[in-house]
This record gives sequence, structure tokens and C-alpha cells, in this order.
Amino acid sequence: MDHIEQKFWDRGERDAEAYAKAYAAHDGVIWDSAIGTLLRLQRATGVRLHLLHVQTKGSVEMIRDAKRRGQRVSAEINPWALFLGNEWENIEKLGSYALSYWVPKVNDEALWEGLRDGTIDLVSTDHAPHTREEKEPGWTDGWKAHTGTPSTQFYLRMLLDAVNRGQISLERVVEATSAAPARVFGMGAKGKIEPGADADLVLVDLEASATITDGEVLSKMGHTPYAGRTFTGLPVRTIVRGQTVFSDNEVVGRPGIGRMAKRTTDREAVDAHA
Repeated sequence: MDHIEQKFWDRGERDAEAYAKAYAAHDGVIWDSAIGTLLRLQRATGVRLHLLHVQTKGSVEMIRDAKRRGQRVSAEINPWALFLGNEWENIEKLGSYALSYWVPKVNDEALWEGLRDGTIDLVSTDHAPHTREEKEPGWTDGWKAHTGTPSTQFYLRMLLDAVNRGQISLERVVEATSAAPARVFGMGAKGKIEPGADADLVLVDLEASATITDGEVLSKMGHTPYAGRTFTGLPVRTIVRGQTVFSDNEVVGRPGIGRMAKRTTDREAVDAHA
């Protein structure tokens, strides 16, 4: 990566667009080489491996092949790879506010197919609520801006909209955002509806549409790169351990009801998914 970055710097290219191009250079070589190395090490050692930030078609192919060989591997994708950094116009318009990373369109179909068929096990928000002060330097120097984008509040809207557009099934969204994370990370009381499990539920309206605004952002950063975009399919009620904490776009849960979700001690249950 140092070699790639230096080429941009030698040409005087340091803004957010240069940063985006550098990290996507050579068909995503830095991502594919990293994942390829990790998969090779996993094959040699037999350890359980979870891969983050999947964003290239090459990475999807390597993960799919590893799973076919029976390697104990799981993987996740982030909302910015599917809904934000995959459009160059977002990088041009928003600069570092749209970066995590640029994901060239050539990767789109492979990423969606990988998510649909389970090669990519789950969707993780990669939530990074940076302030404007932390993002603004990117207009002149993309390497000085904090990397990452906020996604926790709105990522389910994006996925429900994708359901409505036929890109993915509702069942697969439920699996990738709830059941699969619970299995991969060994949270036995989460991700399922059955006696003895936590009563964690989200009720959605697949026909409702809304345009995202900065004014509705609940995080302290007070802004979102998704502002101005309209999505069809909304979460309307969130229930945590049987208690309603979010309803009709309002937080109604009382402070202090949160509880740390513990991992199971049953390693066989954890490893069964990988």
C-alpha cells in the first residue's frame, strides 16, 4: 500500500478522490492479497477465521472456494460497500464523508450474489460516527480525514429497499442481519424466535417510504452521508427482550435497560457455523 500511495503523492494527488482511487487500485489488490493470505494461513492452521470488509469480486470468489474446501471461514459485508462507496458520484459529491472506501461498480453483482448465496454470511454496520471536524480535512487531504461512515440507524432501511427492488429476499436479510451474526459470534439467546431466546424483534413496513435527513440522526455526530436519499421499507418498531425501545421513528426505551450480550461457552455451537 505504501508503494501505491506514494505514486499518488508524487503526483500531488492527496484529496478524497485520490484516497478512494488509491485503495481501489489494481482491481482491489490490497484487499484480495490480504484475504488471500488470511485464507492460506487459515488452511495451514485450521483456526476459525472471520473476514471483514469484503468488497471485491476476487475476494468473494476466494471465500466461496475456501468454503467449498471445508475451511472454517465466515465473512461480512458493510452497508457502504453496497449503498454508498459503490457510486463514484457519491465520492465526488461527499468526499471523505462517503468513505470508508470506494467500491468500483464492477464488483457490485459479485457482492450481491455473494450475500444472496451465503458466501458472505452477514451484514455488519461498521458504524463509524465521525464528526464533521474529523471528516472536513478530506477535501484537501483524504489521508488526514478519519475513515468510516455511520450506518447503524439506517442500514436496515437500505436492505429493505433492496428487497423491494428484487436484489435480495426478505428471508436472507433476516438471516444476514440477525440469525447469522448470532451464530457466527456465539450469542445463543439472539437471532431466533423460540422459547428461552431473548424477545428481540423488529417490525417493518415494506410499503412505507421516507427520505433520510440529518435532523433525524440519533447519533451525536448529527449528520449522515445518506441524507436526501429515499428508501422504501422502514423499521417501525424495535423490541429488545420484550420491551419496545423504538416506535414510529422515536426512541421510547428508558435509559439503562441495555445489557451486554454474552457469547456462549459452547465452542461446538460457535464453530458449527464456520
